[in-house]
Amino acid sequence: MLNATGSLHGGVIASLVDAVSTYALTTTGSGRPGSSIDLNVSYMRPVKLDDVIVISASTLSCGSRLAVSSVDILNKETGKLIAQGRHTKFVGDTKTQLQ
Repeated sequence: MLNATGSLHGGVIASLVDAVSTYALTTTGSGRPGSSIDLNVSYMRPVKLDDVIVISASTLSCGSRLAVSSVDILNKETGKLIAQGRHTKFVGDTKTQLQ
């Protein structure tokens, strides 16, 4: 899962943002995981092989159709922000949307 420079690959970080924000979302609103509309990740620092990271997520809003979550990934030792993500998901009922 490391890139050519020995850092955690950005795609792995994006996958973590996707998964962890979805887990946070399932604890709010309808509890549905939803479908991704938008996923944004800002990368601030690399993660090296032996680094320990801490990931926290929160649901910023959860309406009848859309939910927005935020994810912070920090270096446990330094407390510095490694990456920050924001994830928008459609959480409405697709059956009523298609009719």
